[in-house]
Amino acid sequence: MLRNEGWPKFVDIHADVLSPLEANFLKWQVLADIPPGLKPGASIEDAADFKLRCFYALWCLREAYVKMTGDALLAPWLAELQFKKFRPPAPAESFEADGEAVTEHDIVFKGTKIEDVKVSLRALGPDYMTCSAVRTPQRKEDGLAFELGPYKMLDIDEVLAFGESHLSC
Repeated sequence: MLRNEGWPKFVDIHADVLSPLEANFLKWQVLADIPPGLKPGASIEDAADFKLRCFYALWCLREAYVKMTGDALLAPWLAELQFKKFRPPAPAESFEADGEAVTEHDIVFKGTKIEDVKVSLRALGPDYMTCSAVRTPQRKEDGLAFELGPYKMLDIDEVLAFGESHLSC
């Protein structure tokens, strides 16, 4: 799709779950405004990969925030939620390696900066990322103090063996 219809069309397909400012940013500013950006001499494929990584970083941030609230991606207020100054984590070398965690980004909801949510976007291997969001409304400092990650990859066979060995019949 990117080759045939271009990056702006790709963003437009997903614009209903982004704020208008985020969609515009992704379409026209993402290469210039997100550090570290592209290295000099980067190929068209490198640029496309970086744009996609930025898109999925924003998607992860938004999805974690929306899930934290208990709403779904069809929440009527999605256009009023905006992430600014976000960037994707650098890809990890492998799934076993601790991926970079990015916790510095601005969250704006209905024009007000949100300061009571801890959001951590972390690389998971070379091609994936995951995001966690925590809010503790009665004690803001508790939620902001949580250490989110690093995550451990689990082997399902080990989990099943552990569970079966601890069954009380």
